[in-house]
Amino acid sequence: HVEITSVGGEVTLNNVGGTLVSVNTTGGNIHYLGDFSTSGDYTLITHTGDIDVTLPAGASVDVTARSVRGSVENDFPFRPQRHPTINITQGKSFAGTSSTGASSLRLRSFSGKIRVTKE
Repeated sequence: HVEITSVGGEVTLNNVGGTLVSVNTTGGNIHYLGDFSTSGDYTLITHTGDIDVTLPAGASVDVTARSVRGSVENDFPFRPQRHPTINITQGKSFAGTSSTGASSLRLRSFSGKIRVTKE
């Protein structure tokens, strides 16, 4: 179980494993590089910062990403979710699954940019 809260500091995570991983920051950027634990529940939230996630090609993850006033970019080959839990708006949100979707990943920002790329 990992919980990180920051007001304005940047948070960087590399291959963090756990059943519950939560990062919440008001103005800092969040960087995640690597794979996820099997059956992990990951939530990365920032109000005005950016979120950058870099995944290995074989990642098994179910992703939802949304930025209210910012933008989202996805360069990872996810299969679109059939019944996403968020409303999908081009450039503002996306939802998809890679492999079996063993872990869940929620990415949220109010005015920052969210980027998901392949390692």
